[in-house]
Parts: sequence; C-alpha cells; structure tokens
Amino acid sequence: MTGIGVDVVMPLFNKAPYVAQAVRSVLAQTYPPASLTVVDDGSTDGSAAVVSDLFTAYAGPVHTRLVCQANKGPNAARNLGVRQGNAPLIAFLDADDEWLPNKLERQSERINNDPAVQLVHCGALAVDQHGTPLRRSSMGATPPLTGPAFPRLLVVNSIEGSASAVMMRRETFDQVNGFDEDLRGMEDWDMWLRVTRSGTIDHVNETLVKIRTFEGNTQSDRPFMITQFIAFIQKWYPIAGSMPDAMHYWGHLLGELVLHSSDTAKAKRTVEQGLSLEQRRRIFARTKGSFATYLFLKRLRKVLNR
Repeated sequence: MTGIGVDVVMPLFNKAPYVAQAVRSVLAQTYPPASLTVVDDGSTDGSAAVVSDLFTAYAGPVHTRLVCQANKGPNAARNLGVRQGNAPLIAFLDADDEWLPNKLERQSERINNDPAVQLVHCGALAVDQHGTPLRRSSMGATPPLTGPAFPRLLVVNSIEGSASAVMMRRETFDQVNGFDEDLRGMEDWDMWLRVTRSGTIDHVNETLVKIRTFEGNTQSDRPFMITQFIAFIQKWYPIAGSMPDAMHYWGHLLGELVLHSSDTAKAKRTVEQGLSLEQRRRIFARTKGSFATYLFLKRLRKVLNR
C-alpha cells in the first residue's frame, strides 16, 4: 500500500532522547504516508541533528523534510508543518510519542469509508519515559467518542491520546484555521471542539498509539496547565457556562491541577484571579462558588478514600 493520501506532521522541541523512536514509528507504517514533516521549534538539545541524520540515512518511499523555526510553540509548529504538504489527510505525532505499525492503515480505512467523517481517533496507551505502560494505561472515553460529539466533548476532552491519536481531513483543518497558536496545553481539546461544532468524528477501537507521560513534559507543569486551562475556559465559557455537567468537570479538573501543584496557595490565587465571580459561582456551584471550600472537600475526600 502507498500512503499518497496522508501527510504526517511532528512538532519538535528538545526531545532528543525520544524523537528517533517517534520518527522510526512513522517510517515503519504498514501504510507509509506521503510525507513526514518535522518542525523543529527552536530546540537547544541537538534534536534537529538527530532528525537530520535519520532523514539522511533513510531511503524509503516517504518524502521527509526538516523545517526549523524560532520557538513559537507546538501549535505554530503544527500549522507550519501542515502548510508544507498537500495530501487530503493529515496525521500528527508528538516527538516523544510513538505509533504502532498499522496506525495510519487502520485510520485511513475508516475515514475514507465515510465522507461525512472529519476526524478519526484511536485507542492509546500511556507509558513512562522508558516506554513501560503505566498502571492506569488505557486512555480515552467509554464508550469512545463518535458521531456529532460537540456537546459531550465540551464537557470533557474524551480524545485523550491528544493530537498523536488523530487523523483528520485537510479541508477540515483549513476550515477551522488550524490550531490556535495563542493556546498551549489545551490546544488539542480546543481544536476538536472547533471540528465537532460542524462535523462528525469516528473512532478505531484499537490501541494504536503510545503516549509518553512523565515529569518534565507539558502536562506535568501544573502552574502552566492552570493558566492555559483558564485561557481555554475564557474562550469556551460563553457556550459551556450554561451546562452544569461541563461546569462540574471543569471545576474538578481545576481542583486536581491546584492540589497537585507544588505551591497550592499560589495556584489557588491564579484560579481566583483568572476567573470572574460569576464563572467561579457556576464552576464551583456545589460549594456556592467558594473555591477554598471546594479544595477542602476534595482533600477530605482523598483522605477518606485511602
């Protein structure tokens, strides 16, 4: 099989220990993509040299390219990478994640079989920095998110394999104007919401991606994730503010981020300063808008459940 219909985009920033494995997992696909574009986002650890050496040695059917830019964030890197190709389908892989060999094959079959489907995601496995599956390694919603998914997706990001688990149509990517370069940390959730407002999605019920989760990557930076989640809330609150389920989950996520921060008092102030009184009242409705009471009850629940 030839993958003339898929362009793969990989944003890269200081992932020298992992990027070779990520690149090889793309080049070893049973359905080789038309191209693999790696966008180095100002790495300082030799990541670009690792990729350059791999591409120089590669003699297969995939068109490879390494593009370098000053550090602008992963969204800008993804958007730039997409502009390098012209295949009708696009797939993303973060430079510290890994695909199983039939990922593109299985997703291409699914999206090509239904013109109405704008995006296809798949099962994912959470692993540590060594590739060892984590205790809670299965990722994604049950049942998987399919169909006109916007209301359910607005409550919680049920595509938990992040961008690495997604294939989408180029025309859809263009219609929603790509990734929001002002968001970092919640950018995938924001993108899937914009896609599902007017389109349908599907799911391949197989584990086709390994998502690396460890201290030092974006998801482990709690203060950063809190500020980014607040930015996400400000963007989508006009729609989600009237949805109690969304408000309850958003409060839960904010509480967890604060409780797992190294400086909980500072994190609490960030939330209280970043959200209006009305927003806090709706998000923390169960404690009548009191974030302090909400955090106290979450701590108490954790103690009682030990």
